[in-house]
Amino acid sequence: MKKKLYSIEKQLFFVVFFIAYGQAFSQPLFPSQEVVDKIWEATSLNNNRVHVPYVQSVQTYLSGSTMTYPNLAINGSSSLELHFDDIDSTQHNYYYTIEHYDANWQVQNNDVNSYLDGFANNSLNDYELSIATTIPYRHYVLRIPNNDIKIKRTGNFLLKVFDASTDDVVISRRFTVYDNKISIDANIRMIHGGSMNYNNQKLELSIDISRVQVSDVFSDLKVVVVPNYIWHGAVTDISPLFVRGNIITYEKELSPNNEFRTLNLKELSTNYSDVEKLVTIRGVDHVQLPTDMFRTNTPPRSSDDMNGKNHIEKFGSWNSNTEADYFYAYFTLKSELPMIEGNVYVYGALTGYSLNPWNLMVYDVDKALYENKMLLKQGFHDYCYAFVYNYDNRIDFSKIEGNFAQTSNDYLIFVYNCDRSTGLDDLLGFTVVTSFP
Repeated sequence: MKKKLYSIEKQLFFVVFFIAYGQAFSQPLFPSQEVVDKIWEATSLNNNRVHVPYVQSVQTYLSGSTMTYPNLAINGSSSLELHFDDIDSTQHNYYYTIEHYDANWQVQNNDVNSYLDGFANNSLNDYELSIATTIPYRHYVLRIPNNDIKIKRTGNFLLKVFDASTDDVVISRRFTVYDNKISIDANIRMIHGGSMNYNNQKLELSIDISRVQVSDVFSDLKVVVVPNYIWHGAVTDISPLFVRGNIITYEKELSPNNEFRTLNLKELSTNYSDVEKLVTIRGVDHVQLPTDMFRTNTPPRSSDDMNGKNHIEKFGSWNSNTEADYFYAYFTLKSELPMIEGNVYVYGALTGYSLNPWNLMVYDVDKALYENKMLLKQGFHDYCYAFVYNYDNRIDFSKIEGNFAQTSNDYLIFVYNCDRSTGLDDLLGFTVVTSFP
C-alpha cells in the first residue's frame, strides 16, 4: 500500500516540478489509497492488466498489423502476437500460461488438456535489446500458436506472463479464438434524442444458427458487444427480439461516447502541435502536452483516431520496436473543481486498457487541473479520460468525453453457444462492424 502511494506522490512531484517550476508550492488532492486500490482490484479481475510499472508498451494483435484486434480464427493462418518492453535494469526471466474462461470471464476451465496442445507453462525468452535509446529496454515478442503450444478450442482466453523468479504475474491480456459457424449480419444507425446528452446508436443484428446445435436460444446463446476492444465498456444484456426458425434478430441501444483524442509523437519536437513544451532532464525527454478540456458539449469532427489503439513508430527508424525511445508525457485536464465523487484516469491502448494506479490523474487546486506524468514510447497514441465512481467502481467514458451519435466506433460482436455436454461456452460467431467509417 505504501509503495503505491509513494509512486503517486513521486509522480506528482515531477508534474509540479515540470509544469509549475517557479511556483512556491502547489496544493494537490491525493485520492484515497483505499479507493484507488479498490478500483484497481475491482476492474482488473481476469481483464487486461499490467501489474508492474517496469513493463511498458504492451500490445496484442494479429501477425502483420498493429491495427488488428486479438481475435484469432481457430483454423486460420494468422498468429497472435504479444509485444512488450522491460525497462528494468535487472533482467527478468519470464514464462507464460493461457487460461480458458466462460463467456462472462468468470468461470475458469481447469482442464488445460481440453483446450491446449502442449505444456501449461512455457518459457518466454524471445527478446531484443534496444538500440541507442536514452532509456534502455528489452523488447519481448511471443507468437501463438508456436512450437510449444496450440489452442484447440474456441472461447475466451487470458494470456498471463509471470516473472520466473517470483512467480508473480506481470501481464494479463485477453484474447479470443473463434470459429465462424454462426453467421452475423449487423448494422449501426444513429438515434437522435431531444438533448445533446442523448445521442445514441442502435445495433441491429441478426444471426443464422443453421450450422450449429442450439438447445435453447434464450439460455444457451449469448451475444456480447465490445466497443473498440474496451472490455470495460462491454454490453452483455442483449436478448433475442425475434426468433424465426434459424434466424434470430436482436436490437440494442449503445452509447457511442466520442472520438478518441490523438497524439502524434513519433518525433519529439516543439514543431509538432502535440508538443507544447520539451525539456531534457538527465538525458530523458519530458514533454508537456497541450491542456485538454471537457468535451461533453463538443460533438466529434472528422478524426484520424485509431479507435483507442496505438502504433509504435520512431520517425526515420528501421525497427521502431527496438529503436523508438521512451519519454515522460505530462497530461493535464482543465477542471474548475475536483470531482469528489470519483477519480479520473488516462485510458486507452497506451495504458494497456487498464486502470493502473500510475494512470490515475491527481487534482491540483491552485491550477484547477488534473495532472498525470506517464512514461510513453514514441509513436501514435489514442487516449480518452475515464471517470470511475468511488461508490460502485462504475466506469463512465462520457462524463468527460461526451456522448454523440455521429461517433465512429469499431463494435466487436461475439456470439457464444453453451455446450451442454461440457458446460463450456464456444465462440462460434465473431465480426467487427464500424459505425460511420
